[in-house]
Amino acid sequence: MDLIAGLHWLRENLEEFGGDPHNITVMGHGTGAALANFIAVSPVAKELFHRVILISGSSLSPWALQRDPLWVKRSVAKHTNCHGDLHEDDLAPCLRQRPLSQLMSVRLDSPRFLPG
Repeated sequence: MDLIAGLHWLRENLEEFGGDPHNITVMGHGTGAALANFIAVSPVAKELFHRVILISGSSLSPWALQRDPLWVKRSVAKHTNCHGDLHEDDLAPCLRQRPLSQLMSVRLDSPRFLPG
């Protein structure tokens, strides 16, 4: 939703910077391209921008959409020693106490191919 909020802000303020709020292009590379693709098809972003440029990614990329978020939560909890009821508990308070190096060392490998 922060992307949508940013687009609303642009729509309201772009003229103050010499831009045209009725001529906005969203561009993304890699993960940014997937996010741009998701908002391009989202009804909540309708009429907030007019063109999209996707570079090296899309919402159809195998890594773009997490199909098993509980698996991700389990993996992060295991690698950071943040335990609890994985169905109910919020890991964020525990994760905020961990050093950045520990958070950055968590590996979440995405599939190379989607199942047929």
